[in-house]
Amino acid sequence: MGWSNGNHKSTGGTIIVEGLEHFEGLITRDIPLNNWYFRGEPDEYDIPFLAGIWRSGHDFTNRTEVAPNTGFTVGELEAVKRCQSDVVAGRLEDESFTDQMHEVAAPIDLSSVDLLNWLSLAQHYNSDQIYPTRLIDITVEPLVALYFAVMKNSRRPGFVFAFKDGFNDLGTAGRVAEQGDTFLDVFRIDGNDGLPYCPNDDTINLMRPPVENARSHAQKGLFVWNRGIDCRLRPGWLIFQIPSEQKAPIMSLLAEKGIDENSLRLRD
Repeated sequence: MGWSNGNHKSTGGTIIVEGLEHFEGLITRDIPLNNWYFRGEPDEYDIPFLAGIWRSGHDFTNRTEVAPNTGFTVGELEAVKRCQSDVVAGRLEDESFTDQMHEVAAPIDLSSVDLLNWLSLAQHYNSDQIYPTRLIDITVEPLVALYFAVMKNSRRPGFVFAFKDGFNDLGTAGRVAEQGDTFLDVFRIDGNDGLPYCPNDDTINLMRPPVENARSHAQKGLFVWNRGIDCRLRPGWLIFQIPSEQKAPIMSLLAEKGIDENSLRLRD
């Protein structure tokens, strides 16, 4: 993975975490936090960094595209509209989000400058995959990523991925909105490549939605949007493996630090 493991236990370039103190020591020693991003996953998936639209039970790859060469399908847009409908009806409440939105009930389409905001809200409230999106949650806070790595699957190891390179930072996408274009225009590479989901490179786009919701604020979160289906791990990325027997003790210690489902707004 492009870094020295030193005296730490490792498996194929993966650092084995021996406890919360050990993890914090590794992070403090090896990573300048202002330049790194983190993602926690509670299991060893065949494809890490896999967006919700590609997971089991969702087959959007063969659905009709909403607009040519966008890769955005009818199914994806329907999921975002369900999220909006639940907000308008009061079934989903996020005052931080609605207070910042000018028109919560304004129709959503690919020309909407608020599409990214609605995508981010849908992703953050995508429990049980009810609003599957192509966004992938990440955070600037390593202990938040660690929480997501240990929060479930007690019989399986969890993982924290740390990275700083290999992505295209799009900022808040505000410049796209100012130009009156859809933010999807940023992601088009070649309108004739015939592969709306897998264009001719595997660039990862880093995004900060202009309107923050309560969960993204609590989790110090932002998103990556991968051009292709599978997000390949890059040289220089770090992988921390949390053994199953460490999950419960670490979760308890994180709670003592105030990092739990309440503080991360997971029960809203």
